[in-house]
Amino acid sequence: MSKIVDEFLRRMRFRSIAEDYSLYEDVRLKYADDKEAMSDWKNCKIRINAWFLVEKYREKGLYRQIAEYMGSGFNWDSGDVIGNAPTPAAQLLFEITEDLIKHKRATDLVRMWRAVIGKQKAAFWYYHSYIAVKELDSGQARVDADRAKARTLKSIDFYIRQLRRLGEDKEIERMRAERRMLVEEKRRKLPKPDDRPMTEGLFWQVLDRGRASAESVAEQSEGVTEELERFKGPAIREFQKILWEKMEDAYRWEIWALAYAAQGGCSDDAFEGFRAWLILQGQQVFEGSLVDVLKVMKKVPAGLSTKAEPLLSAAPIAYVSRTGKSMSPVFPKRHEIKGKPWNEETFAKEHPDIAKHYGAP
Repeated sequence: MSKIVDEFLRRMRFRSIAEDYSLYEDVRLKYADDKEAMSDWKNCKIRINAWFLVEKYREKGLYRQIAEYMGSGFNWDSGDVIGNAPTPAAQLLFEITEDLIKHKRATDLVRMWRAVIGKQKAAFWYYHSYIAVKELDSGQARVDADRAKARTLKSIDFYIRQLRRLGEDKEIERMRAERRMLVEEKRRKLPKPDDRPMTEGLFWQVLDRGRASAESVAEQSEGVTEELERFKGPAIREFQKILWEKMEDAYRWEIWALAYAAQGGCSDDAFEGFRAWLILQGQQVFEGSLVDVLKVMKKVPAGLSTKAEPLLSAAPIAYVSRTGKSMSPVFPKRHEIKGKPWNEETFAKEHPDIAKHYGAP
């Protein structure tokens, strides 16, 4: 066994698969200049990847962490999950599904598959929002929406079959209702529009109600869309303006440090998703992070569940649903990132409390 793999296996934390995957990359980089260690690593028969890590977690029976990773760690909104030639990721999803059924882990099964299907539905409604707009050439949007719809229906049908094996009748009825709405390409019947203008206080209320509607981020974002559909077009667009203002408020080095440690690494794009997730958590958590990230750190879990890119599309989808027209773009004001820059190589010294909490090197 190579020095790199051996050290990684000894240091695995078993708190989050994404976190341990990041730890592996850190260990590998530690020996980047050690030619002997790198040579042994390249020739080592053990390959550290998502499948290897999931297997390690399976050995310990850590199915909650596995379900979370399977729901958030893969891009289920592209490519068929159910088909004649499933991808390796889809095959792993099936294996975990069998494990959860065998061990009667219904809660984890529901959490995992709702996250998978939530991502697929979000992709469908995103493409569908362009079909409804007459002034756009919607031909490609129709093609993309049809693919996303077929993909989602296959997943729902598979999920329902697994639920039958556990006798989860209430969840089956819920998914059947979702399936009917998707087949008909209908969102819920919209009530008479709320005449209130969108204020910052109402902005947070919409997020709180949307977040309370589900567990997975994709479903929570859909809940926000449904809440926004209650309002008139101008209010929906104002929501998007406030959202981007909050995104810019959170464009800070210390918040990026929190995201970096929690997710085990955080690119520019990932940081955008993290800021959206932070906003989705509500006013208290978000505004607390602007004052002192250490005070909200315990409310930010390790792993990849802290990403909420679908929230950024909630208002445009709701606008089309309410008005039948596309929402004119809301362009964020580009500001320089605030705060004191930090370096990955000296992260633990610059942010010792965050590094200690998440076990970052």
